[in-house]
Amino acid sequence: MRNYISRISHCDEVAHTAHFTSSVHHSPHVQVMPHFVYMLRCAGNRIYTGYAVDVEARFEQHKSGKGAKFTKSFPPECILQKFELQSYEEALRLEARIKKLSRPNKERLAAGDMELTAELLGGLGETLDQKKKRIRKEARAKKADKGSGPMEATASEKKSRPAGANGRKSAKSKGTKPSEE
Repeated sequence: MRNYISRISHCDEVAHTAHFTSSVHHSPHVQVMPHFVYMLRCAGNRIYTGYAVDVEARFEQHKSGKGAKFTKSFPPECILQKFELQSYEEALRLEARIKKLSRPNKERLAAGDMELTAELLGGLGETLDQKKKRIRKEARAKKADKGSGPMEATASEKKSRPAGANGRKSAKSKGTKPSEE
């Protein structure tokens, strides 16, 4: 499956499309309805981001004042960007990620910044457990890239450290009694 991104950097330009491979795999017998996340240029040079199955019909709703409250106050001028995704969940995750971006990054995305687009699309189809595993794996790889890893402290360095300076809480600081062995 692929994710499609259409870009209109200026309101009178023809949309350009880029293709990205989706991480969601569907049975070949199941017809998948596409889901879209779109960015609109609105009055006052504002940017609106939303979700739709039919972007052009939703754009017309916004223009008629029957879309979102925001676009009623700031009527849309054009569609800046469309992202076609294969699942509703991926579309909502992407919409949330875009809405969290700063204004300059939204402008970069609207202009077709492929690096930012790839970053936003990364991991959209993964479950929470998959995401946690990926983050742990990336953290381990990053730690390994910093060198040969943490060096074992010498005996003299261990003696000079105050108790509990190894970064771990002692049984006493955890509020539990030390075990008697």
